[in-house]
Amino acid sequence: MHYICNSVTHGCTCIRHRCSEQSNMTNTDEVSSCLDNDDTLWKRRFWFLTAAFLLLRVFLALSLRLTPDEAYYWEFARRPALSYFDHPPMVGYLISLFRAIFGDTELAVRLPSLISVPVVSIMLFNYGKLLAGPRCGFITSLIFNLTPAAAAAGFITTPDTPLALCWSLGAAVFLRIIRDETVGWWLVLGFLVGCGAMSKYNMVFFVPGVLLTLLVFPRLRSAFVGRGFWFAVLLCALGAMPVIIWNAQHDWISFRFQFSHGMRDAGRPFLQNLGDFLGGQLLTVGPLFWPLLFWFGIRGLIDGWRRNDETRFALAALGLPMMLFFVFNGCRSKVEANWPQMAYLTIMPFVGEWIAAGMDRRRLWAIGATSGLLTALVIMQVLTLVIPIDPGNDISVRMYGWDKLGSAARELDEKTGRTALFIGQGGPLTALIGFYGGIEPDRLMEIHASNNWRIWGADRRLATGATAIYVDDGLYVSEVEAAAKNFSSSDNPVLVPVVAGGRTLRTIQLTVLRGHLGTLVFRK
Repeated sequence: MHYICNSVTHGCTCIRHRCSEQSNMTNTDEVSSCLDNDDTLWKRRFWFLTAAFLLLRVFLALSLRLTPDEAYYWEFARRPALSYFDHPPMVGYLISLFRAIFGDTELAVRLPSLISVPVVSIMLFNYGKLLAGPRCGFITSLIFNLTPAAAAAGFITTPDTPLALCWSLGAAVFLRIIRDETVGWWLVLGFLVGCGAMSKYNMVFFVPGVLLTLLVFPRLRSAFVGRGFWFAVLLCALGAMPVIIWNAQHDWISFRFQFSHGMRDAGRPFLQNLGDFLGGQLLTVGPLFWPLLFWFGIRGLIDGWRRNDETRFALAALGLPMMLFFVFNGCRSKVEANWPQMAYLTIMPFVGEWIAAGMDRRRLWAIGATSGLLTALVIMQVLTLVIPIDPGNDISVRMYGWDKLGSAARELDEKTGRTALFIGQGGPLTALIGFYGGIEPDRLMEIHASNNWRIWGADRRLATGATAIYVDDGLYVSEVEAAAKNFSSSDNPVLVPVVAGGRTLRTIQLTVLRGHLGTLVFRK
C-alpha cells in the first residue's frame, strides 16, 4: 500500500491505520480520498470549536465590567502618543479604532481581544496541520482554548492582545518563508514584527528564533544576502522607531522602567521566586500542560536539527528563547504569569502531535481535563463569586462594582458644577473614574502622578480655590486626610459598598474637597 504524507507529518500514521481498517484499499487514490474526508471532519470540528469558544467569550465580555487594567489602556486611547510609560502604543491604537465606531463602551475596549484569540486559534490549527495533519491542528487549538490564560485573553484586552496577533501571524509567515522564500513574504514578516514591537517589548524574543533557524540550516543561510531579509529588518526598525523616539523624548523612562521592573533581582528568597513563577504558570496554563511544553519544546528543537526538519526546528526555536529567559528570571525576581506565555504558542503543536499519536484519548483527557477544569472554575468564579476567596486575593472581584463608581461620580460631578478635578488613588482606578463616570481627560489626575500620569500631569498644580473629588477603593490605605490638608474644607465622604456573591467586595469612597489652598502639586 502506498501513502502520501508530508515528511514532517508523523502523526498521520494513525489516520492511515484507520483508513485501512475502513476498507480494503489497494491504490493511492482510495487512501487519499479517505484522508481527505478525515481532514474535512477535523476542519469542521475546529470551526465549531472556534465558534463555540467565541460565543462564550462574547457572553463574558458583555456580562462583566472592565478590569482596572483595561480602563487604564482605554485611557491610552484617549491620549494618543508614540508610546507610553509602561507599554508601547498598539493596544491604545486598537481601542481607539473601535472607540471611533462604538464609542466609549465595554464592547469597544474588548473587541480587540474578541477578534485576536480566534485568529490565534486559526494559526495554531495551521501549525498543527503543518506538523502532523488537521487532527493535530484541532487538538492543538482545543488544548489552547481550554487553558485559563486563553479564557482571560479571549475577552480581556491588554498589550498581549496585539502581541498575540503579531506573534502568531509572524510565526505562520516565517514558516511560509521556509517553504517558499520570496521578497513579498519577507516584507509581510517585517511588517508583523514591527507591529509586534509597537505592541509589547516581549516581541524582541521572536528575533532569536528566526536568526537561529536561518543559521542552523545551510539552505536557509542565503537569506542573509537576499533583499527580502534586509527589507524585513528595515520594516522591523521602522516599527520600533516610534517607541524609540518617544523614549528619547522622555529620558528613556519606559526602557528604564522595564529593565528595573522585569529583570532586576527582587531580593527575595530563591524558593519564593520560583514558587510564584511555577504557581502562576501551572494555574494559568495547566498543571500537566505547562511541563509538557518545555519537554516537547526542547525535544522539538533537537529533533528538528537531527532530522533536518526546518519547520519543526523553527516552531521550537521561536518559543524557547522567551521561555528559557523567563524561567531564569523567575528564579531571581517577580515574573507575572502572562509574561512568558506568548512563547508557548509555537510549542503547543508538539503537545498536540503527541496527543494525536496513536489516537490515545487518555493523553487528551489528562491534559484537557486538568486545564479545562481550572478554566471552568475560573469562569464560574468570575460569574458567580461562589467560592469564598478573600477579595484581596480574588482577581474576579476586579470586574465588579465600577458601574456603581461611575454613578456616584456622575452624581457628585453634577452637584459640583462639572468643574471639579477627580483625583484617584492609583492609576487604574483613576482610569475607571474616567470611563464609568464619563470624566474628560483634563479633569482626571492620579494623586501620586504615578505610571503614565507622571507624563500626562506631572508637576500639575490645581488652581487656588478649586474643588476636587478624591476617590479611593480601599485597595491601599486611604490618603484622603493628607490630600484634604490642601483644601479649606471637605464634605463627608460618599461611601459606595460593592456587594456581590453575598459579601462586600470593596467600599468605594468619594470625598469632595473644597477651596484649594494652592499647595497641592502632583509629583512622583
